[in-house]
Amino acid sequence: MLILDNSIILNYVSYILINKHNIIYSRTMENKEIKIYTYYNFLFWHYIVLKMSMKEIGKICGVDGKTIYKYLKIHNIKREKLYMNKGWLIHMYIELELSPYEIGEICRVGHVTIHRCLRKFNIPIRSHSEAAKISHNRPEIKKKISDGQKRVWSDLDYRESHIGENHPMYGRCGELHPNWKENYEDLSYEIKHRRIHLMLEEMSIFAPEYCPYCNKPKGKRKLDLMNLFHTYLENSLDYYYMCQKCHKIYHSLAGLEKRNSKVKSIPNLIKDLLKLKTRVEREQLLKKVILKCK
Repeated sequence: MLILDNSIILNYVSYILINKHNIIYSRTMENKEIKIYTYYNFLFWHYIVLKMSMKEIGKICGVDGKTIYKYLKIHNIKREKLYMNKGWLIHMYIELELSPYEIGEICRVGHVTIHRCLRKFNIPIRSHSEAAKISHNRPEIKKKISDGQKRVWSDLDYRESHIGENHPMYGRCGELHPNWKENYEDLSYEIKHRRIHLMLEEMSIFAPEYCPYCNKPKGKRKLDLMNLFHTYLENSLDYYYMCQKCHKIYHSLAGLEKRNSKVKSIPNLIKDLLKLKTRVEREQLLKKVILKCK
């Protein structure tokens, strides 16, 4: 009696499927009326087995990704979303110490999707410093850093000109930095927020561990430094810390952006906030209107 190994059987089946696919595809090229992307087997092979994207399959067939998506939906062909499996996500993120970007590349999704799933499953997200330590401890990164340092510091003239007071940037921080801009309006969106962040710290106002409006912890929801009126002026009274969800709710309430169709805007909210001249009063009003939408 002939006993076949499972791997031999799988190879034979895949060989038959590939040949069958090549025959169908060649016939399709001869007769353009046959739309190969409408067949279940073709879509299953390319989308599930070969893990091609809808755009890539569309290029083969001469159609766009939306058409492929339409027929995938008709045939109910769905990929298993590994990132929706808590055990798999813990294994990749905690045990193997992969970053959300790397996990996203494996699953062919963005890092934002991976971050959302980490929060959904209450998996603790690493800080920037922890992520940097992990990346720097990898052998390939260590080698790259050491090779760069060896190449730079082997030059004695370079070493002498970049140590202590001889360094060209020695003591050139803040207003002495060559990229410092006196005019606040010339700063980019990100740099404006950094400067306001430092200004608030000088006033002993630090980023809280919990959202002041919904009491969600900092690790569960990202905290934003939010500007009340979207004018981004150099006025610390216009900036407040709140989680992203409360930030979106405020945008809808103030009528700045229609991000949430369920939240109706309050006509004179911005005018009411402008009338209040202290931070405590403004925070109380913000908390009152945001909590009503919860």
